[in-house]
Amino acid sequence: MEIKAIQLKLKQLWENFLGNLKNNPLFIHIFWAVILFIITSAVSLAYQSEIKDRDKIDFNRKDMAARQSSQYFDDRTEIQNEGNIADEIKNNNEIWKEIPGSPFEEFSEAGLLAGTVSKDTLNGLVWSSRSAKPLTNEFTADKASGAKGGEALAFCDNLNKIKYAGYATWQMPVQKQLMQAYVDGASRNLADINYVWSRTEFLGDASRAWMVNISAGDVASNKKSNNSSIYVICAATE
Repeated sequence: MEIKAIQLKLKQLWENFLGNLKNNPLFIHIFWAVILFIITSAVSLAYQSEIKDRDKIDFNRKDMAARQSSQYFDDRTEIQNEGNIADEIKNNNEIWKEIPGSPFEEFSEAGLLAGTVSKDTLNGLVWSSRSAKPLTNEFTADKASGAKGGEALAFCDNLNKIKYAGYATWQMPVQKQLMQAYVDGASRNLADINYVWSRTEFLGDASRAWMVNISAGDVASNKKSNNSSIYVICAATE
């Protein structure tokens, strides 16, 4: 009975509301004013929330910029002012860790310059040292099968055959992986590396491929047949 009474009361209130809405102009104005106020308040709250999110993003960007303000030189050179080293240099050194067992004695068998194997802890890639001698990079590439063939790719494939450092996932890196390695501090942690090949072909010229200078960070393309000054470094995943 109580439920029916409540339902009846609500019905009566609704009918009275509709009657006032229909017959009382002042009530109509008040009703629409309330609706407009609710809509305006909801939009204002949503806008303020978005502004707070943007402010938070801007703060993070400013904080990041402030923490990098001591980078007077790139990470190849330590800052000597009052004996301090830039925060970025310190952070880059903390990013790179030698994996257990490094340096590995079989590096010479693998054709590598050294046995050091280091991990970039930001993205999880494990990096070999560079090849002991320059190599050509005459691979062919297409969207279906990727990069195939060539001396440089075979060099990294050979590391898989011997399971160098315990990994069988060695690959020749693409251009962006090499660029990211430099950004993460590879120039201070992967020794004696200048220009190394990528398995990224130069757009518009299948005879050229991209190479990255791990020591300096610059990027260029070269003839895949060049065997005079460009080395190979391999990356593995865990």
